[in-house]
Amino acid sequence: MTLNISLSPESEAALQERAAASGMDVVAFVRETIEEKLFAAPNSDSASGTPGQGSVEWFARLNEWVAGHPARQFLAEDGRDAIYNEEPD
Repeated sequence: MTLNISLSPESEAALQERAAASGMDVVAFVRETIEEKLFAAPNSDSASGTPGQGSVEWFARLNEWVAGHPARQFLAEDGRDAIYNEEPD
């Protein structure tokens, strides 16, 4: 089967980058990706939202979620002095 798929320039660049990083040409990479998705068990990791077969998508969602949360400084003083109310030497 031959398919023609229109991709945004961003998606095309990402596809070419991923294919190159995996050491494959784009056609082989796409074929392998589709076959992995088609032959994955119905209750595989990609369906359950955990890392595994669909780990690229899962980590992309995780990174997006993490980026949406500001970095926080630890507010608790957990050193020995604070725990035992001791003055530092």
